[in-house]
Amino acid sequence: MAGWFYCDQLSYGQALMSFRGSSQGFYMIQLNNGTVECRFQNSAGTLYEYVAPANTVIPQIWQHFAWIYDGTAVKLYVNGILKGSKAATGSFTATDIAFTIGRSILGSLDFYWCGRTDEVSVWSKALTQADIQDMMDNELEGNETGLELYYKHNQGVPGGNNTSITQLVSEVGSPARDGDLINFAMTGATSNFNGTLDPTYQAISFLPIPNKLISDPPFTVEASATSGLPVTFTILSGPATVNGNIITLTGTPGLVEVEASQPGGGQYDPAEPVIQRFQVLDPQTHLPEIEARNPLARKCFGAFTLTDSTGSYFYHHLP
Repeated sequence: MAGWFYCDQLSYGQALMSFRGSSQGFYMIQLNNGTVECRFQNSAGTLYEYVAPANTVIPQIWQHFAWIYDGTAVKLYVNGILKGSKAATGSFTATDIAFTIGRSILGSLDFYWCGRTDEVSVWSKALTQADIQDMMDNELEGNETGLELYYKHNQGVPGGNNTSITQLVSEVGSPARDGDLINFAMTGATSNFNGTLDPTYQAISFLPIPNKLISDPPFTVEASATSGLPVTFTILSGPATVNGNIITLTGTPGLVEVEASQPGGGQYDPAEPVIQRFQVLDPQTHLPEIEARNPLARKCFGAFTLTDSTGSYFYHHLP
């Protein structure tokens, strides 16, 4: 399955695309901080999972996601670049599990996407990296081998009154494979058909850097551009140097500022630089403060909470 997704803001439990049942599944859900939980549960009930790291989802930009199973491994591609994979076996045989876009349902678990979607497709073959990159650059024809569902999202009048439209048309197998539009206003600037994709835009994901000690050895930093173009690191200030993506400390304390940049190229405009900061600490001047207390000096009270399926809360105080 593959498609373009635009996240309005990061929050826990946002579903991208999903086949999700009680015993089989193939789906993607954004968790905290832009991590993405990607799962395949085969016909034997065996679960395989790849969890993409924080900042995989970047808010306020369009990104292309493709979740693939090729018979030996599950793979996540982000903007046409392999993000990660895990070995997997088995098959997906269920025919009674609905495909959902922007929603994942299982019992009381109901996750919704907060943003926009476009050009979503489902395949009965394992897409290659070349297949994915080609569909990013060129709209599908709708007759490709293995293409089972294809939703262009090209209906109605952008931002207009589209209340008469109740289904998202599939370019394959319509009308039987058309999707129901559930809880959409279908009029105005939101909850409606809207927007255009700017193929020249790119953004940088730059992971935070933890604080270091002056004696720490050289270390690597990670950043990526949504275009897939290489990212350049620069030390703006502080006691460190950088060579490629390897930072070396100079042995003195201070605040280090590191900039990640991508100047653009080909079809892409320059990305907005991203700066991460971290402290280099001298352990001789940063000693922990410890206050010892006798736990018997006063009577302590604790509490815990339990929640049942109705959402009721119970409190119990411990003596």
